Amino acid sequence: MRKDNKARGMAQPPRYRYSIVYHQLRNELGISIFQCCLLDTVIRQNLQSGHSRDISFLAIHLRVSRGRIYDALESFYELGLIEAVNERGYAPTSKAVNQWEEAQKRNEGLRFTKVFPELRREMGIEFKAYCLLDAVYHLSKSRGESNARHGYFEKVFGITERDFRDKREKLGSFLIRTGERGLKLTSEVRSDFSHYYHFSERQGLPFP
Repeated sequence: MRKDNKARGMAQPPRYRYSIVYHQLRNELGISIFQCCLLDTVIRQNLQSGHSRDISFLAIHLRVSRGRIYDALESFYELGLIEAVNERGYAPTSKAVNQWEEAQKRNEGLRFTKVFPELRREMGIEFKAYCLLDAVYHLSKSRGESNARHGYFEKVFGITERDFRDKREKLGSFLIRTGERGLKLTSEVRSDFSHYYHFSERQGLPFP
């Protein structure tokens, strides 16, 4: 069930910062949705401030364990996406930055996903499931529901038909089925996505 965060009140508002997953780039690099969120965070932080943030910050921002951050960074080293700059710091390689910038230029439609870590934490779901809900949110804006075939989700998010059907069932408290393919978000979840998108754009907070 949904982990309601509203009891915290206005004194502790949700964070509207996000990471971006460029799905074509993710497929080219062979990394997971979570890893793409981390890579996006590392690159944008470095471009903004010229230095990386520590492991603890990354874990808190993405709402994952420090161990998961360490493992992903090790994979990035092996892929040549980050490099050490001193005993404790690291930075994205020029290869990673160039690929990320190219991904920015060529993305259209739903080929990228804004992942709001706080919203994902509130819902208590993992990264692929979040991307599925986000896609339904956007696809159902014009017609009131999404009629995309499972092949669309497999192509963009790497969700196989079996995985898609499994996630669709597990996300039953967030999704409403309107037919064999029809899906739409519950009014509460649709309102949450709209709320996060609205305030992230209003406050101008693209960086974590």
